[in-house]
Amino acid sequence: MVRHLMCMISAAALSLSGDMTAAADADLSKIRKAGSYVILSDKGGKAITGGYWLSPDLKIVIHSEDDASPALVTYVDRELFPRRMAQFDMFINVQFAYEPDPVSLPVGKVAQIRQTSRFSSSQETKPFAFTTISVVQSKLQDIDIVSRHYGVDGDWFGIPDRDAGQRVYIETLDADLSAADAAEVAAIETGEARSTADFQALYFTRAVPHLPMVVKCFEEMRAKPDFQAAAKKQRETGDQWMATIYATGGKTWTERDGFTRADFGPDLSACPDPG
Repeated sequence: MVRHLMCMISAAALSLSGDMTAAADADLSKIRKAGSYVILSDKGGKAITGGYWLSPDLKIVIHSEDDASPALVTYVDRELFPRRMAQFDMFINVQFAYEPDPVSLPVGKVAQIRQTSRFSSSQETKPFAFTTISVVQSKLQDIDIVSRHYGVDGDWFGIPDRDAGQRVYIETLDADLSAADAAEVAAIETGEARSTADFQALYFTRAVPHLPMVVKCFEEMRAKPDFQAAAKKQRETGDQWMATIYATGGKTWTERDGFTRADFGPDLSACPDPG
């Protein structure tokens, strides 16, 4: 395990240290605030990953998958080694702790990290190997970007879209990707969305540029007044609850009181499956 990570260091530092360029406009002052989003796309305009902030301390993450619909929405407090994570569809609600904190380790040091996952009534601790390969300053759309190139070997407790191996954490954007996906990043988009479901619909329009009828359906859906009203309702109820009660360590999302279907935002099923 440790030898495998050491072998990554020289190769990865060379292959991933080049500048990333992009064509779309981006305003980094918009991100990490409630209602803001960032989407990273490849040179063909297909979204690779995106994040939408419910508050500075809670966001949702969506990753695209090859030949399939984008992955399920995941709630995290941060992308690299999240300390809180939830996924409604899979009934995931877990807290994580790391000893030592991986991001505090110097470049080139391979360490055994103890990751403790805490569920509502149980916890489990297992080790994994970690090393920071390099910290790289580059350009993404003429904006200075800091990225942490790292390697992980071991059990991540099934964290969605967090495969072991060589990875890149774009610190400036709070975006964590496999090294292969990071190498495909060619464009960054920032902006604001009305709610988590509104962002999900927006992401679908960026995830399937090769399916214009699907893109048109989601664009038309987002423009409808009833959709916008439902998204506003979600932001004021479900999103607000997650950004406060859940994010601050109070009740788990399974213990919410007085919720209705409207609190979960507009229904996206009217459009074809974007996969």
